[in-house]
Amino acid sequence: MLLIGQWPYQSKNLAKFLTYIWIFQYVSILIPQFIKLIEVIDNIDHTIECFGPIIYNLGVGIKFCNNIFNRKQKALFDEIQKDWNNITDETEIILLSKYASFAKFLNFGYNYMCYSTMCCYLFLPLSSFIMDIIKPLTDTRPKNLVIFVEFFVDEEKYYFYIMIHSYITTIFGVLAVVSTDMFYTSCVQHACGMLSILGRRLKMINKDTNIIRKFENDFYKELEDAVTQHNKIIKYCERINKTYGDSFFFILGLNMFAMSFTGALIIRKWGLYYDIIRNGMFVGSQLFHLLYYSIQGQHLIDQSLMISDCIYESGWCTISLRMKKIMTIMIMRSLKPITVSAKVFIISLSNFTMVTKASVSYFTVLKSSS
Repeated sequence: MLLIGQWPYQSKNLAKFLTYIWIFQYVSILIPQFIKLIEVIDNIDHTIECFGPIIYNLGVGIKFCNNIFNRKQKALFDEIQKDWNNITDETEIILLSKYASFAKFLNFGYNYMCYSTMCCYLFLPLSSFIMDIIKPLTDTRPKNLVIFVEFFVDEEKYYFYIMIHSYITTIFGVLAVVSTDMFYTSCVQHACGMLSILGRRLKMINKDTNIIRKFENDFYKELEDAVTQHNKIIKYCERINKTYGDSFFFILGLNMFAMSFTGALIIRKWGLYYDIIRNGMFVGSQLFHLLYYSIQGQHLIDQSLMISDCIYESGWCTISLRMKKIMTIMIMRSLKPITVSAKVFIISLSNFTMVTKASVSYFTVLKSSS
């Protein structure tokens, strides 16, 4: 986030400077892409080939613009820092650290997948040069571009300049995607950690059923604190939704269309190994991107539903009537899962399969109509 001017604690002047650089490189690749699309609009294969990278870049732009115009990241960071400062129990610190480590593990794996896929995608067009050295033909093999663009120059003469420009803009785009998604993961896993701590506290409220009744007010105070923490976690997750909900809605829609168009292109190009590998990597990365989001959403749902189980395990039937009433309300609220959503679309593994099926359906329609 620091490299693209999105880190909430960096100086405003540096953030503006880096933001302007990112926007400049973004426009410098998006406009030539649309020009190329207009040029090849009569050729169905070339049109579909242009659609995939354009849709991807539109998604990248949506993520970046959401970070600019929807500045709620700092509030989320501050909330996380406040939670860490307020927790003093050693067991709870270890519990929250476990979720922070899990978020770090997920982010590392996501980084590895994104950058390794990016490197393969960027170096794939150079395979023609490698094959000319290993297995030369009478004529040199055709040169392939990373992204279909039109700069109104001789592509043969300025091939390497176009490639360098494509490399730079692709790296900037992946930086925006990875930094946004890593922050999203950290926020969601922090919420899961706080829900786990809340569950532990609920289990401990009535752990000793033989304790004398004069301490019931202490139990009641602990229960009030648990209710307050539960509401705080719910509001924190609502803030995550307000930060990412709009952008996720458009990105999920773009993901479906990108996978559908590229899947149709793979069928049309069947037998051409270069095109199959190139477009297969694109579809795979889009699918993995959607799955990564869905895993976070499902984890949050599972952790929030766990609260009612923790209340049952606390032996709540042996406590006083006024505490039972509060716990009953908590049970009823915890039966409604806390979710991260893209507007009306809840991000979960079940909805991931639904989106995948929808993409396959669109792909089938495109295939039958082409």
